[in-house]
Amino acid sequence: MAEIVVYVADQCPKCNILKIKLNNKGIKYQEKIASKEEIDDILKTTNIMSLPILKIDDKYLDFTEANNWVNEQK
Repeated sequence: MAEIVVYVADQCPKCNILKIKLNNKGIKYQEKIASKEEIDDILKTTNIMSLPILKIDDKYLDFTEANNWVNEQK
């Protein structure tokens, strides 16, 4: 099974939407409040510029990509 981490911020509407979608699909994930250092590290290797960020194993997805991925899950 893939390791799934959702990087979020407090009071982030998109973050809450993504978590609800993951929960509705029964997808297990770890929620992580993103620190500035973590976001800076992610930005160095991706083009993702805002939260939430969904990490599946070693792949990072922005909000739109994450929504598409969740929608494809059975």
